[in-house]
Amino acid sequence: MMAPVLRAWIYLLLSFLTLHTFSLSVSSCDVGWFGERCQYKCHCTNSSCDLQGECTNGSKCERGWFGPECQYQDLAVNGRILTLPLQERDKVLDGDEDTCHDNLQQMILTWSINYPLTWFRIKVLESDPDQLLNLTVLLKPHKTHDTTVINHPYINCSRKRTSFVNNRTVDVYCDVREGVQEILVYGAGIKTLCAVYVSGGRNVALKQTAWQSSTSASENAVASRAVDGKWLGQFQDNSCTHTDINDKTPVLKLTLSQPANINRFEILNRNDCCQRRLMYFSFETRSAKNDSVHVYRDAADAPQNSYTIVSIDPKEPVTTFTVAAHNEWQGYVVLTLCEVELYGDSACPPGKYGLECNETCNCAIKDDECFVSTGTCALGCAAGYYGDGCKQACPPHFWGVNCLSRCSERCSGSTCDSVTGRCVSGCQLGYKAPDCTEVCNPGNYGANCTLACPANCANGTCDHVTGSCVCKAGFHGASCSQAYSECCCNGTCNHVTGQCPLCVKGHEESQIPTCIRCEQTTQDTVIRDLFIALFIISLAVIVILVMILWRRFKQNWNVKRANQKVDAKQLKVYLTVRHQSGFPQKPSQSANNGVNQPTTESISQQRSQSANNG
Repeated sequence: MMAPVLRAWIYLLLSFLTLHTFSLSVSSCDVGWFGERCQYKCHCTNSSCDLQGECTNGSKCERGWFGPECQYQDLAVNGRILTLPLQERDKVLDGDEDTCHDNLQQMILTWSINYPLTWFRIKVLESDPDQLLNLTVLLKPHKTHDTTVINHPYINCSRKRTSFVNNRTVDVYCDVREGVQEILVYGAGIKTLCAVYVSGGRNVALKQTAWQSSTSASENAVASRAVDGKWLGQFQDNSCTHTDINDKTPVLKLTLSQPANINRFEILNRNDCCQRRLMYFSFETRSAKNDSVHVYRDAADAPQNSYTIVSIDPKEPVTTFTVAAHNEWQGYVVLTLCEVELYGDSACPPGKYGLECNETCNCAIKDDECFVSTGTCALGCAAGYYGDGCKQACPPHFWGVNCLSRCSERCSGSTCDSVTGRCVSGCQLGYKAPDCTEVCNPGNYGANCTLACPANCANGTCDHVTGSCVCKAGFHGASCSQAYSECCCNGTCNHVTGQCPLCVKGHEESQIPTCIRCEQTTQDTVIRDLFIALFIISLAVIVILVMILWRRFKQNWNVKRANQKVDAKQLKVYLTVRHQSGFPQKPSQSANNGVNQPTTESISQQRSQSANNG
């Protein structure tokens, strides 16, 4: 009875110890390192990384590094922008993604090393996604001091693929089989350009398995020092390898955990002494099939502090790197390496990406292989995701490929499924499920359009939100469920109140608010209506008579006024004639002589008598 229980407890205890031990091993990385085996160097400012390599405490990628986990070296960090005034160039290459342009038309960026361009990243303040995804990109293989755009021997970005990271960031991939030192980018998408990063690859040699043919017993300078991430060059710092002086053909071999496409080899020599030991060194890389891929032999006549060898067109991914010393100096052939860095990227199998090729692509199209560097996809992330690796779920109110579609405003709560766009809590009244972008079909209304319009609606249609409608003839009410009285309305009534605009002959409108009938008229109401009609007619006759009398009075008045004006004029003429005839008399003299001057009235009487005599 106790045996099964005891076994279960033992199993749980062992599981806990295993997980606890694993947790301690993962969290025991030295400061500045991360990963399951602490094999990746943190390139965040202040070395602030979590166990997955994400920058913490508000830190960001160190200047000269960018991309997922800040693992990609930036070739543009010491580059130049040729198309901008000198004071404006720092906005693009200052490492600050918040200093941006406001009206940039094009950009020409150049850097120092002739390098096979694989991909670059553009950061803007704001842009339309379609504009970001449709930039024009031209490349120039060889450096020139000509700073104009005209007549540049640019080549196309072969097999250009563009992936959307977020609404500020886009990655551009080119398949170029030659070295490039300059790019030209133009289009509306870079109007508010903030930053540009050009990938120089990531160091795939770091903390990989290292072996050397011999080790100096007195120095303990083991092979792993060549890939410990310390770019110091001082032997006393315990960062350099050293083979035994009796080893006549010393070599060091690196074995990569994942096949990788290598574009650049960086080898650090000692800078405190003995640099001539590395002169005329050689190296070779081999593929998983043991085919030789890269072969190099140094031919310089003088030693160097470090060596940079660029591979323009690697034939296939490699799994091993072997370097050998050949120069005999002071009687010995000794291989001393202070660091070996191999820059490129993992050659992940289809459908995989990441530093260890252990991440699964999450593309919108099944056959669209994601980019091994970022995990983003040329045809967009799977619906519901965006960002590096297409691992970030859509923010609230967005859905679809790259999370570029916005949830319908008619969703209840404005939230929807990030993959399908379906409104999670249903639609607002009057809109159809599942995405709530269309109004209800004719004949339906309400929540998710599940209600049928009232049966007595005209044409069978109603408001898609409330269900209200114009009733058929003979019905009224909010739902057109009440019929009008047959004796009441002359065929129709108000579709809401039921009131009759016109009653049938012999009936009048009821005072009842719903007015569902008309009452039959009585003799009293007929007499009342007759008196009202006679009163109106009488009033109209009186008004007409008053108007006629007024018009006659006004005409007589106008005639009298006209006659008075004529008499006054004749008097004036008479006085003028008398004066001219030599009978000037003052009014007082006329009065003393008993002669009366003619007046207006006498003249008028004389004119009247003359008229009668005539």
